[in-house]
Amino acid sequence: MYQEIEKLEPVELQELLNKMADRIELLGWLKLAESAFSDWENEEDVVYDQL
Repeated sequence: MYQEIEKLEPVELQELLNKMADRIELLGWLKLAESAFSDWENEEDVVYDQL
């Protein structure tokens, strides 16, 4: 895999790094949003898990 990355042109490498940065940012936002759903983690709302 590393050999293939080394073969990339500078423009292609920059595109890859930009895509990786976007994905890392998205994952960060998703992780941050998890706390918004903590209110629904209780026995009363378990019925909604099946929807």
